[in-house]
Amino acid sequence: MASRVFNLRQVTDSKQWQSLQESLSLATELAIVTVDYKGIPLTKHSRRKQFCTIMRNDPQTSRYCVKSDSHAGLEGARLNETYTYLCHANIVDIAIPIIIDEQYYGAVMAGEVLVPPKEGDTLEKVVSNPCLEERILNDKKLRRIYDALPLLTLDHIAKMTQLIENISKYIFEEALVRDRLYNLYRSADIIRGDDPGESDIHTVEAIKKQLQKIEAHRTPPEPETDDSYNPLVRIAKNFVFDNLEEKITLRDTSKTLHVSESYLSRLFKKETGESFSAYVVRKKMEKASEALINSDESVSSISNYLGFSDCGYFIRLFDKRYGATPAVYRKKSRR
Repeated sequence: MASRVFNLRQVTDSKQWQSLQESLSLATELAIVTVDYKGIPLTKHSRRKQFCTIMRNDPQTSRYCVKSDSHAGLEGARLNETYTYLCHANIVDIAIPIIIDEQYYGAVMAGEVLVPPKEGDTLEKVVSNPCLEERILNDKKLRRIYDALPLLTLDHIAKMTQLIENISKYIFEEALVRDRLYNLYRSADIIRGDDPGESDIHTVEAIKKQLQKIEAHRTPPEPETDDSYNPLVRIAKNFVFDNLEEKITLRDTSKTLHVSESYLSRLFKKETGESFSAYVVRKKMEKASEALINSDESVSSISNYLGFSDCGYFIRLFDKRYGATPAVYRKKSRR
């Protein structure tokens, strides 16, 4: 009863992408790191600049770096396009959202460069740190490190960003297509639960040949991608989908999105018409319904899988939603 989750961490060859990321960083002069939709790094930073390393290792300034990253990633997802901005140190950074089939999967974060002052004035500064400018002025060593950052024009940055965007989108699209086809293949009766041989899944083309044989089989559910929802709400819904087997709380989700619980709660209710907790329960019950119909797993196993420590509570929730206990529901459905 494997959960179907489409995220970059699962479908991407991290070593291969890390190597490509290093090459892109060398070619563009930009420091680069790739993060998932939660903002968690999937790769090591490529060519991180000395100044930014100092800032991120300093507790007094690292929190401003995290705030900048969080704001930029969500802003890129909201705009549905690459977002170029100034961090708290007036350094140019870029958030390149990975959006495939209108679904936000994460972002390639690049930058750590300077631009001429007049060009910098055209960019949004996402976080302010009033103490940092004075610190740089008074610390000669830190000033030298800061001045050693590459100086590029916005036009040059835009061209390099376009290169990164095109390559990353191609790589991740291919990875997601391969993952979806592979799991369609695994879900079919033709493999009867056994792992296919390596030669059977070596290429996307080999997997595509299986599609005609499995068209009649159930397709795994995918995350909801309703365009009417605020990007924060879409990401919150993806977080729920991604973690149905866990105990999902508003607190944990709001921390992932770097917003307050009260704000996320109000926004979610306004955009969806139901509370966050009600949405979580509904999605868990829908998953339980699917498992009851399509598997022979016991009710207690399904309850445990969906993160319920009390099977009796799980049964009551299911009965409330479907008007029947899980056992009765399974029996009626199979008739």
